[in-house]
Amino acid sequence: LANARTLLGATMRAIIANFDTPEDLESVESFVLSRKKELAGQMPDISEGIQKLKKNIQWYQINGQNLSDWLAKWSTSHASGHRQ
Repeated sequence: LANARTLLGATMRAIIANFDTPEDLESVESFVLSRKKELAGQMPDISEGIQKLKKNIQWYQINGQNLSDWLAKWSTSHASGHRQ
């Protein structure tokens, strides 16, 4: 039973790792709150996943526009065969 709990927690953490928006965060937190009793043994893994999701959202809010601008510039320069 302990291995099943560990596997479930690791699976939850892996699933959460694929999310990246504030809406995803809201959905995950809502899901966890609605099943708090059933997920109690998985909370360390779930909390770790949620914290990583929050950091990813924060990183994107800070750096997303710069990254998009850089990718657009790179794409334009490589599409025309020029390198800068």
